[in-house]
Amino acid sequence: VYIQNSPVPNAFTYGTGEESFIVVTSALIDHFEEDELKFVIGHETGHIQNKHVVYNTALMILTQGAGIFLGWIIQPAIIALRQWTRRAEITCDRAGLLCCQDLRAASLSFLKLATGSHKLYPEMNLEAFLRQFDEGQETFGRLGEALASHPYLPKRIHALRVFADSEMYRTAAS
Repeated sequence: VYIQNSPVPNAFTYGTGEESFIVVTSALIDHFEEDELKFVIGHETGHIQNKHVVYNTALMILTQGAGIFLGWIIQPAIIALRQWTRRAEITCDRAGLLCCQDLRAASLSFLKLATGSHKLYPEMNLEAFLRQFDEGQETFGRLGEALASHPYLPKRIHALRVFADSEMYRTAAS
C-alpha cells in the first residue's frame, strides 16, 4: 500500500498477475473515517483477490498511454474494458462491504467521494443522493455511464443495499 500526496480523495490498484499495489491518496485518509477506509481498502483488495489488476492496468495504459498514439484504433478495446470494469467495481464494492461490515460507512464513502468537501459532509443526505439514481435512469444522463469506467455512485449504493440484504452476504459476513 502506498500513500500518494493528492488533494483528491481516491484509491486505486495496479500491477500484474504476480505483483499488485494499492495507492491511497492523502486526501482519502484525511476525509474518511476508519470504517470508510476499511471499505475502500477492502474494495481495492477485492481487485487483487479477483485478479482484476491486469485488466485495470491495461485500461489505464490504453487510456493514458497508448491512446495518445493509437487514438481511435483502440477504442473498441477501451469500450469493452470499461464495460467489464463497471461490473468489476460492483464485485469489489461487495468485497469492501464484507471487510467493513457497515453498509452506512460504505454508502457514506461514496457520498464523500462525490462531494469531496469536509464543509459539506454534515449536510449530505443519502436518500436525496439515491433519488438522483432514479431520476438519472429516466434521462439522457444514463447514456454517459456507458462510456465511464465506473458505475454511477448512486447505482453502486443501490447494488450494495441489494447485496447487504442477500443470503450470500449474511452467510459470508458471519
